[in-house]
Amino acid sequence: MVWLGTEDPGEESIVGEPSTAGGHVNMWPQGGTATGTAQPGQTEEPTPRLWRWPWCSATPIPPGQDSPRGSTPTGGSNYSQHLINTTNSFTSQSSNYTDEEHVSYSSVRATDGNKTLCANTNDELNPWWRIDLLGVYNISCISIYNINQHNTDMSGARIHIGNSRENNGTNNTICTEMTNFTVEQWNNYTCTKQVSGRYVTVFLPGTKPLILCEVKIYGKEKDSPFQLIEQKKTWEHAIEYCRENYMDLATILDEDDQTLAELKARNAGTPYVWLGLHYTCILEVWFWVADYRLEFNRWALGEKTGDCDRSAVMSKDEDHRWFSKSDYDKFHFILFVSLADAPPTCCCQSSCTPAHLQLIH
Repeated sequence: MVWLGTEDPGEESIVGEPSTAGGHVNMWPQGGTATGTAQPGQTEEPTPRLWRWPWCSATPIPPGQDSPRGSTPTGGSNYSQHLINTTNSFTSQSSNYTDEEHVSYSSVRATDGNKTLCANTNDELNPWWRIDLLGVYNISCISIYNINQHNTDMSGARIHIGNSRENNGTNNTICTEMTNFTVEQWNNYTCTKQVSGRYVTVFLPGTKPLILCEVKIYGKEKDSPFQLIEQKKTWEHAIEYCRENYMDLATILDEDDQTLAELKARNAGTPYVWLGLHYTCILEVWFWVADYRLEFNRWALGEKTGDCDRSAVMSKDEDHRWFSKSDYDKFHFILFVSLADAPPTCCCQSSCTPAHLQLIH
């Protein structure tokens, strides 16, 4: 006899049909009970069953033991499942329903820890709810609870995860579609593939209101390799500072790098921050001083120019686009924190050329 789980004190025990649709499980064997189904002459044993936890975990705990509140649950993913602290996160939604007593059912009610207070949009076309986690996370599971009231069945809603706010976050990867949603219990959803991002969006196609009473998100935060230096320097002086400290100006190779750098740039005291992207007139090409080719980019329209003595900056504004600025301008800068004990080999001054570009003739 193997016990698959245990009841969380204070949470509801759920009886239902077996289902794995949408990446969640709610199961009690047909006809099974807590007292078992022993026949005369047999030793009675409890029937195996899977209890629904109020978080996304498949950690086996024998019956009678307390839930491991301080432990790290595992199971069902390639990385540990940690409950993400959303206390300081920002939430938003397409609209706020207001009742007759002028109470606004705002987006923050979905993460306030109170399952009886719900976020609720108006009746509108394609409503959405979004949370900014203020970090990049490998998301392993999303758990949603709704009370039993009119329109609280969220079957058909989609969960999007990624780093973009375009189209209210619905341009991001679809984690999963919410199917077989059951009110008055936690509905646990895992993504069909591993995804990471800063934003989690719940999108409901159609014209009914989107209602979320409580949302819990599980995953692990990606460590940021970047550090903001709040000193105004020219680009070459910023490079010198980095080299003296065995570091490099920031190199951005993908969406996650861009988002992690944005989270630093938003705190800068200058309108732009220097990046480690420089233009060489000799080869007429933009290159990363850390010896990477320029492939991923976030250039603002018309800013990728071919002028000498220019380097790239990131705007601290909300869109965080890249601009070309004179090397002699002074801005705060973002550096890449190298884990190596030795200084990098490339001198990275404007007269230097990375090794892979030296092969270009």
